[in-house]
Amino acid sequence: MASAWVPPGGSADPYPGAVPANTPTASHHSYASSASSPGSLASSISSATTSSPQRLLHQLTARVGKPGAASRRRISRLTRALLVATFFEDGARVLTDLPGQARFLKHFYALPMPLGILFLLGIVTLAVAASLCLVLTGNERAGGKTSRQDRWALTMQERASYVLIVHIFVQQALYGRDAPATGGNVSFLVRNLCLAGSFLMVAATARMKKGLAALPQGLLGGISRSGGGGTASTQKVLEYMQLAARIMLVLLPLDFLSSLGFVGTLLAVPVMLAVLAGYRTKVSGSLLILFYAVHNLLMSAFWKVQDHSPLGKYARDVQQYEFVQTISIMAGVLMLVFEGPGAISVDQQQRDL
Repeated sequence: MASAWVPPGGSADPYPGAVPANTPTASHHSYASSASSPGSLASSISSATTSSPQRLLHQLTARVGKPGAASRRRISRLTRALLVATFFEDGARVLTDLPGQARFLKHFYALPMPLGILFLLGIVTLAVAASLCLVLTGNERAGGKTSRQDRWALTMQERASYVLIVHIFVQQALYGRDAPATGGNVSFLVRNLCLAGSFLMVAATARMKKGLAALPQGLLGGISRSGGGGTASTQKVLEYMQLAARIMLVLLPLDFLSSLGFVGTLLAVPVMLAVLAGYRTKVSGSLLILFYAVHNLLMSAFWKVQDHSPLGKYARDVQQYEFVQTISIMAGVLMLVFEGPGAISVDQQQRDL
């Protein structure tokens, strides 16, 4: 799963209880008065030091993921490009080994070579075209009434997302029983679910921005024609879809646990649970991205594979596939950081208090 989105609820401050950086506080006043009262300096410094960790966390949480309009568009474009990177890598790999891929389809599915080649060319073309569409149509305005051009861009994003979701499940159906993943079939399934979760969120958000139900044909929520983001029932559908997408995005550590060891697992599980619960999502999501990046560099370093035998080449291809796909999943988490976890989350509950 990304886009130029406005955080749900439109709240400028994700934690209303946080103290703004430019607002005078009791500790500021006491420190200022300590210049004339040296005896109070120690107590004021102690008070400021005691409260600073909590205030620092509030300020960090409030500032992460709050770029201006121009920066938001650039981040959206970059996020989308990273999100679809795995489809470009997959397409290039299939095209450079087209006869081998066609032989695989013939061996396991009795598909004649010419038909296998046509099938592979077709799904690669669709995936690449949908990926380009998703990247190039990501500059709709973030707020206000959607124009005709914005609605066209949102429609293209929605359709491109559906194409890529279908592509993911076609891959799962074709290769799931002989999965090209280090962790085997379960790992391949987990990775595909993570990726599908991001595109599910892109499609749902695009529909809601047009004032439609989160699902096609008004499923589970009816169709709103108000143009204002949907009815209460459609908003509820989106909330559950945001939760589903968040669950999918944090499944990847389950694939990593076997290679993390005790210490790595001890560090990873709390971050995964925090994102899953939607707690301090901007900070916990950023930590999850960092965790994914470090693990990716250490465990999927395909450039280090020097074995040129057929088995070595296969191992290198698998690691390259996992490396690029993890980058795409990281982009989905980045989308979550900037878009927000949705209403069904600890963050939203804290805002409502």
